[in-house]
Amino acid sequence: MRDRPAGLTASAVGPSARGAPVALLCLSATALGCALQVNFGQYHPLALPWLAAALAGVALCAAKPRRRPIDSFDRWVLATCVAVQFVLLLSGSPGATGALATGGDLLPFRAGIVAAAAVCGVSWWAMGRWRGALVIALVGVHAIMGLWTLRAAPHPGVDVCVFQRESAEALVHGSNPYSITFPDPYADSSRFYGPGVSQDGRLQFGYPYPPLSLLLIVPAHLLGDFRYAQLAAMALAGLLVALARPGRLALAAAALLLFTPRGFFVLEAGWTEPFAVLFLAATVFALCRCPRWVALPLGLLLASKQYLVLALLATPLLPTVPRFRTVAGALVTAAALTLPMALWDLPSFLRTVVALQWHQPFRDDALSFLVPLAQGAGMNSPAWIAFVLAGAAALVGVRKLPRTPATFALTVAFTFLVFFAFNKQAFCNYYHFVIGALCCAIGAASEDSRSEFSDLGFGSPGHRSRKIM
Repeated sequence: MRDRPAGLTASAVGPSARGAPVALLCLSATALGCALQVNFGQYHPLALPWLAAALAGVALCAAKPRRRPIDSFDRWVLATCVAVQFVLLLSGSPGATGALATGGDLLPFRAGIVAAAAVCGVSWWAMGRWRGALVIALVGVHAIMGLWTLRAAPHPGVDVCVFQRESAEALVHGSNPYSITFPDPYADSSRFYGPGVSQDGRLQFGYPYPPLSLLLIVPAHLLGDFRYAQLAAMALAGLLVALARPGRLALAAAALLLFTPRGFFVLEAGWTEPFAVLFLAATVFALCRCPRWVALPLGLLLASKQYLVLALLATPLLPTVPRFRTVAGALVTAAALTLPMALWDLPSFLRTVVALQWHQPFRDDALSFLVPLAQGAGMNSPAWIAFVLAGAAALVGVRKLPRTPATFALTVAFTFLVFFAFNKQAFCNYYHFVIGALCCAIGAASEDSRSEFSDLGFGSPGHRSRKIM
């Protein structure tokens, strides 16, 4: 493509340049949240249309960039989406176990929702000098609601909590968390782990995630509940999204992330995805504010969970110079965080963190388009299909979008949404990461005509010129 003509300024390009429709990103994130709301992120025929709507919206954002700057329509759509999420949170229980399962006294939780809505309302009409206080208030309300959620559901009956508590306890006492085994929490675990994994009431694998997430929960485990670490990660992610750019748009994007309908369920179950969302938010924040340091949070992102290696497919959109040095630094960071514990007992680490994931069975309760296909045709699709489709999604984003912080996050969201939607296992925690990526993309967009979504990032570090349409 031809370069921009010499002397053409960013402001001159703004209205006709290409970028992603912020309104459509908001609608897609909300549609995905509605899909998770239907059946706690598990398969349900009513959840699939919402998932399809989210996928279509994100695909359109990546494949058909728009030609106008962010305007009041985008902001009103974002405000409406946040309001819809508050209504969904008010309409039912935020979780599935303990007091949350019985739908008991939800008054404290609902009071928090009203308080968060009030903060968003004030921020919509009066930002100015109150911006910092409003951001702190929004994050603080979410943190208080999160603490209430943890107290209301202290012992969720999910295997992830068993894995994290016992692995943290093992590490505290000097044992290798990848060499231990766990009690089988289910009467029939073969549909969850595959045949032969459970023997004599014990699961024959150790900590099933990379070391970083375990290291992060150990201090919280010593304080009484490892999920305090996930709550802190959620709060910090919201803070980084809110501060990525000035103006109301970033604060509303943070609200969209913090109060996504099943976010408190993710916290209740103790899944590790809040760490992944935090490190993606930190990566996007660094791209917006201090690009020289982006290798560190990107490395943390790659080290936080196995599937996040696919985020490397979106790195051609990193607006950093030189990009190779950034990616190399991220890989070195990820290796430095992973190898010491991996080498402690390498065979156990490879068996648990790598081989176990490949042998996970097809789940007919996954929120995946493969489930109705399997039910109708009686066949399970091969695992490589998800990888091929994810690569195709990343290629679309890389070819169609400019190099900006926002479009990097958008391409990450598109890649993983496709990867999960056509995978043998896809649940609430996986899609929570996608919602986080979409909110990072929204938050990274500026509200004026020089938006990363409206001027292709001209004038930003490491921008890439594009043909003027």
